Amino acid sequence: IRLSLVGSEMCIRDRAKKFLASGHKVKVSIRLKGRMMTHSDLGIENMKRFAASLEEEANVDKAPKLDGRQILMFLSPKASK
Repeated sequence: IRLSLVGSEMCIRDRAKKFLASGHKVKVSIRLKGRMMTHSDLGIENMKRFAASLEEEANVDKAPKLDGRQILMFLSPKASK
């Protein structure tokens, strides 16, 4: 699933919930272009907010990390009770 620094995440969050509900892992990425590289901290905050919104459905396997021109984060579904 690909996020951006600007825009609504509601549809993307719903899609991630469907993947997690069916037992799949989710790779979340933000691709930084041009001057966005200077504001990579905003992208990391955006990722943390996204992970917090899925707190009930997902565990964060790998925290948001800048990797070249991308910020990557991996989520896995929580174990069934």
